[in-house]
Amino acid sequence: MKKLTNSEIAEGYRRLACLLEANPDMAQPYEGTGGALLFISHKKAEFAATIRAFGEGEKGSQEDELTFVPKFPLRIKVIGLKYGICERMEVISLIPEKVIPATEETIIPAHEETKVEYVCDHAFLRVQADPAPVEG
Repeated sequence: MKKLTNSEIAEGYRRLACLLEANPDMAQPYEGTGGALLFISHKKAEFAATIRAFGEGEKGSQEDELTFVPKFPLRIKVIGLKYGICERMEVISLIPEKVIPATEETIIPAHEETKVEYVCDHAFLRVQADPAPVEG
């Protein structure tokens, strides 16, 4: 199936809206357990444009993604994948030697551990009660 343009998708939703309004006894779209219409982006400019288009809502941040739930009459969630939106940093920590007492002493030698962290633009992390625009 070819990728639809935004205009083609909008036309599909308009036709669906007309069907739902004209046929009040028909079944509603299934929402499942998540039930939100998802918009997923791994591009900074696209993610910012999506948030701007929806306007007010609630922002969040999880380990690998930024989230935005707009104030909208439908359940919608915008997900931004940090690997494409934020700056990736590797943080190296020196873990000291650790002796675990047991019947026989177990020693975990000193070693380095690398942890990946993402540094995101503060505009993406502001709570949306702050009406400041999202840069992108």
